[in-house]
Amino acid sequence: MQHRDDDTIPTLTIAVDPPAAAAEPLPLLTELAPAASMGDKSAVSAHEALLRVTLQAEIDDAVHRAMDDALAQVRATLDAQLPDIIERVLRKVRPG
Repeated sequence: MQHRDDDTIPTLTIAVDPPAAAAEPLPLLTELAPAASMGDKSAVSAHEALLRVTLQAEIDDAVHRAMDDALAQVRATLDAQLPDIIERVLRKVRPG
């Protein structure tokens, strides 16, 4: 069995030495992203992007919950109607 540090074994990632302790804290994402000017519709600030992603996730979650509720209601309705459906079909198929 080969050792994990064997250079002949291909890896999907490259090991990187951890960075030395930074004297200054890392900048916030909002500080790195260019702020959108009021007239520039193409630029989106990091705050707006985060807001859009969060809103989309909430909408997706609400849609999934609504679909689950609707599916449960359809199943309950079909389960309640199934005996009548079977009886109707058997009356049509049976002679007499």
